[in-house]
Amino acid sequence: MEEYLAYYAARYWAEHAKVVELSQKAPTPVVVDFLSLQETVSLSYLYYAPDDDIHSPLGTTQRVESYPPADPRRISALYYAACTGLVYSAMQMLRRGAALNTSCGKLGTALRAAALNGEMMLVEQLLEDGAPIDAQFELFSTALQAPAGLGDESMVRLLLERGAAIDARSELCGTALEVASGEGRWANARLLLEMGAEIGYALHAAARSGHRDIIRLLLDKGAKLDMRDDYRFTPLRWAEIKRQPMEILGLLGHQGVQKATSLYNL
Repeated sequence: MEEYLAYYAARYWAEHAKVVELSQKAPTPVVVDFLSLQETVSLSYLYYAPDDDIHSPLGTTQRVESYPPADPRRISALYYAACTGLVYSAMQMLRRGAALNTSCGKLGTALRAAALNGEMMLVEQLLEDGAPIDAQFELFSTALQAPAGLGDESMVRLLLERGAAIDARSELCGTALEVASGEGRWANARLLLEMGAEIGYALHAAARSGHRDIIRLLLDKGAKLDMRDDYRFTPLRWAEIKRQPMEILGLLGHQGVQKATSLYNL
């Protein structure tokens, strides 16, 4: 029972605090005091890690529990506030000189957490204070990749306008365009293309996931059907492996429809 109550408190206290902050458009002293103690931040994160639930502004949630657990003792107050949407408390910590690029948690930095949560005001302030926009981290290598795949167009545009490297690549996620294509974010993919992103393996990502409209967008922008990725697979081959519908295979080449027929009859 005590464990459950501890989890419940850690899970929901920040949501209630956020409501108060937003209503008064200012940090709440008791929240700032709570976050000023490393022990309370670590204990709260131990019972509930807010970066296990990645919330995008469009209402979807992606679980990242499969990634190695983070050390609660290393979670910074600024990162925790960014993860939980306590923007005014985070801004107060910045005014007090909080470290901008402490690497911790599953998202890596406060900037990456704020960008993924759609916190425009906090992202702008972090960048204004000098947070490195292209700092590398394992999950979503840069701050641009996370909102490209799970966030909205306005955050992607803001980061690009502030100088984010549009074609930065990581082994885990690829480029921002590849992430957007794989996650089915058509508006983000279109924006990245308009801003000059290289297509790279974006068509492969869209083919794997079966996002028809993005496949059409990429083909209209000159994506090559015969391009092979590091596995030596074409987009069509990925679509076959993932058993995509005939309509998807047809977009990727007429021969693909014939091959798929034999593949599905195995």
